[in-house]
Amino acid sequence: MFSAVTVALCMTQIAAGVKLAGVAPPAPTPATAPVATATTATSTTPAAKPAEGSFDYDIANFTILQDKQVQKDLGITEEVRAKLNKHAEWFNGELKVLDAAFKKVRESNPKAQPPNDKVVPLQKELKKRVFADLTAAQIVRLREITVQSAGDAAVLDPRVGKAIGLSDATTKALRDRFQANAKKAQTYQQEINKEGGELQQKYLKPLIEKYGNTQPKDQAESTKRQNEAKAALEPHKAEFEALQRKLQSRMGDLEKDFHTFVEGKLDAKQKASLAKLKGKEFKAG
Repeated sequence: MFSAVTVALCMTQIAAGVKLAGVAPPAPTPATAPVATATTATSTTPAAKPAEGSFDYDIANFTILQDKQVQKDLGITEEVRAKLNKHAEWFNGELKVLDAAFKKVRESNPKAQPPNDKVVPLQKELKKRVFADLTAAQIVRLREITVQSAGDAAVLDPRVGKAIGLSDATTKALRDRFQANAKKAQTYQQEINKEGGELQQKYLKPLIEKYGNTQPKDQAESTKRQNEAKAALEPHKAEFEALQRKLQSRMGDLEKDFHTFVEGKLDAKQKASLAKLKGKEFKAG
């Protein structure tokens, strides 16, 4: 299973002005980065395998090949999957070397920062090796699924925006709305966390008064206290679940709001271009 690449790599991630994670960057990429032409972006069956720097190559997020449904959709054979596993093993081996070196450095310099600058080239090399074992059509399809998986936020990628013909004014409006909703989402999360914390304090109060600031004398006592806390909260499970549903509802409203906003900002031609970039619907398992 092509799952080892989860180490140090993230799944598709979107934020205002951030590129789709064809290779997960250590920091947001400026919106002024070079973009591919619309002709390249809307290709479905390229004559040659997409090269590094092309729209299809750069947008396609190879980490989603972990998903068996993605593998099935692309027609990944057992032979190819074995090759992908080898690439993942190579990558993890390189990460272990970096990790060992970093731990050694930390011994003499506790404030040393992780070697992210060395991880990024490894990510790029891993992607190059993976794509060498995929066909041109598979890379294009992977790009289509990547755009689909980003949802409405895909239009925030400057390359996608360029490909479907978004103006700078429209792009700014979309990013502003997305950022405003992101702030609301953060506020909602903080509110739910506060409510949840207050509930925990309420139902754990007897235990807090019982143990005060004392520390458990051993692992057995620590486990005992944990079990007591779980038992004290269990009867109130429904209240905590209600808080989660409340948060999910609010987040859902924000998603609907952004979807409606995007629909109102894109004209018919732009919507058609975006639909073409997404290709046929990917059905997750």
